Amino acid sequence: MLLDRHGEVITTAGAGSLHIDDAIAVAVGRPVRVRHRALQVHPVGPGQDITAQLVTAPRNDSSGRGRELSSQAAALLDLLMRTRDSSHLERLGRSMMFETVLQGGEGATRLLRRWGVHERTLVGFALASRTSGVDVEHLLALWLDELGAEHVFTSQRGLVLGVVREDHAQQVAHRARTYASTLYLGLGRPADVDALARTVDEARHACEAARTGGDRVVRYEAIPTVSLVLGQLDREQTRRIARLLDPLRAADRPDELLQTLRVFLAANGAWGDSAARLHIHRQTLTARIRRIEDLTGLSLTDPDDRVAVWLALRAADG
Repeated sequence: MLLDRHGEVITTAGAGSLHIDDAIAVAVGRPVRVRHRALQVHPVGPGQDITAQLVTAPRNDSSGRGRELSSQAAALLDLLMRTRDSSHLERLGRSMMFETVLQGGEGATRLLRRWGVHERTLVGFALASRTSGVDVEHLLALWLDELGAEHVFTSQRGLVLGVVREDHAQQVAHRARTYASTLYLGLGRPADVDALARTVDEARHACEAARTGGDRVVRYEAIPTVSLVLGQLDREQTRRIARLLDPLRAADRPDELLQTLRVFLAANGAWGDSAARLHIHRQTLTARIRRIEDLTGLSLTDPDDRVAVWLALRAADG
């Protein structure tokens, strides 16, 4: 039962009228006989700044665990009740869902369907502004609303990453080109909905290429360092480049090593960013990178080796 600081009921779950009366009496200290003696009262809010009171009734004698969980619930309720900007919670929710989408698999497919996205193929995008005066996230939301598209995106340090249908990607590109302030949009190659991490990483690189080159919109396949090189190779040469990664595929947990390598290169070798995106400790990331270097015989601190490994990943994707 959640009561406000004056003892008025905000909401209840599984409590009858007698329990509610007892909860109010305990919370406000009324000198009446309480029928349920195991009620626990948890203030919602720090110190004297109480916003509500959470009253719980453990079902058994193991009240220690119940008290701990109730205290955690009270802390979460305090966070929710103090959050004046509802968009903050919305962004947090979208960010967590987007991470699930990038993990791929059937879980990502199911989540996208619940999100209102039923296409089998989507395009990754990365959008940023040259100046901090443009709220890129809000602007993109307006564009997607105009297109009737779902908000499958998240914001990371001024860079908005997401996925859309190919026709919507073209519309967003048109808006980015004609917007009054300078925007930079990167677009990846279309990818199946259960493997979207690749196209989002491509979009991130394309956006960085747009910033570097001064172009407003860059598609990943138009970046010479990747598409031009691989486009000049025949099938056997492409396979030979892809075989640079065979030692990783033959190792234990090959998917883990390949994903670590992909994220590390996509983050331009930034250790902190890579570890955060992989949800691992930096020491774990260091151990994995060393193992990758030992298995492949390449050094990820060497620019030539990093280009070779990146081309090998893209050759395997193609």
